[in-house]
Amino acid sequence: MTALYAFLTMLLLACSTTKTTTDNAATAVTPVTADSAVTAVTAVTFKPVALDVVRDSTGFVQAMIEFYSLSGDSLKLTAIEGSCRCATASVQRPLAHDSIPGKFFVQINAQHFTDPVNYVDFALTTSPATQTVFRAVIRLPH
Repeated sequence: MTALYAFLTMLLLACSTTKTTTDNAATAVTPVTADSAVTAVTAVTFKPVALDVVRDSTGFVQAMIEFYSLSGDSLKLTAIEGSCRCATASVQRPLAHDSIPGKFFVQINAQHFTDPVNYVDFALTTSPATQTVFRAVIRLPH
């Protein structure tokens, strides 16, 4: 549990906005540990792999995200937290298998974003114990 708190603290510090010079979305499926950064893919995959959207005129982003178990075993989403106060998420369907998706709904208030490209991460905790990150890329309109 301490590793999760350390990770979430790190995300909160890095959340607000991040400038980038590329248009590539980052990998969305990554393990999270206290000692390592991004390594191999975990037993969870998302549809879409990463949320990459342009903020609308109201400044809000909403999306339903599906997740699947890659191992074929049942997977239960037990917690999900956004990396900043601008992001919330709610579990819609906590159980997932390899062919039946679990679902969660994300909402991001991007009104205060000023950089052309901004990142918001969602930390997911599943049972059996796995910590995974889903990334949302929010772009400002041209």
